[in-house]
Amino acid sequence: MRMTIAILLLVCGGARAQMPRVYFPWWESRIARDIHLSDQQREKVREVQRKYRDRMIDLRAAVEKAEARLRDLYEMETIDPAQAEQVIDELVKQRGEMTRALAEMSLELRQVLTLDQWRELQKKVHRMRERRWNRPRYRRPRGAQPPAPRVPPQPPAPPAPEPEMD
Repeated sequence: MRMTIAILLLVCGGARAQMPRVYFPWWESRIARDIHLSDQQREKVREVQRKYRDRMIDLRAAVEKAEARLRDLYEMETIDPAQAEQVIDELVKQRGEMTRALAEMSLELRQVLTLDQWRELQKKVHRMRERRWNRPRYRRPRGAQPPAPRVPPQPPAPPAPEPEMD
């Protein structure tokens, strides 16, 4: 039972970090212009995208359903280890299928690009991910001061010693 719970925590804890949502349609962004795709390359990229579009939608939905079943499992009063194993196996399977499809699509897209375009694309995507990762989650209005640091509460002072009476 302890092993099952440990596995559940590991799988769910890394769920968000491992989601292939980092994938994004770069061919619809400024990046496509920046790597100087030819008209022929643009058309071939669109063909590859259309080829995989429905499959990617279905796979993403399957992963989200499997994650929802895992979240439901966490909400149960008691967890059945056999059921937990099935839910985890399904999630791993769906993520694997999505990863395979992303790799296949990326391979086809790579074959459309020159090596220099591919390398430039990788650099730009990496920079974009870094900016997104380092972006603050909220923005302060102009001129607003940052919040004051939190000061932990101080323990109460010890009581003063009572004067001795002789």
